Amino acid sequence: AASKQHSCGEEALLVLAMLSSEPPFFSPRDKKQEAASSHARFKSMHGDHLTLLNVCRAFLDTPLKQRAEWCAHNFVNMRSMRHCEDIHTQ
Repeated sequence: AASKQHSCGEEALLVLAMLSSEPPFFSPRDKKQEAASSHARFKSMHGDHLTLLNVCRAFLDTPLKQRAEWCAHNFVNMRSMRHCEDIHTQ
């Protein structure tokens, strides 16, 4: 299988987890520009799937006790990230 050949099985599962949950990004009306700047840090020129992988990896790399604050700071939906985390830990 391609995932074994390229060692991308975990990444594929994370992308699937992100695709099966709510959109990860949100933009409050009064902070649209700030949210757009924050979201741009995760953007991949290789497409939306890798953007989702980037945000999921960044979340998982954040210490557990700091994740809620990280989500708020980055305008990321905590519920979507928890779904990603649940898939990652299974």
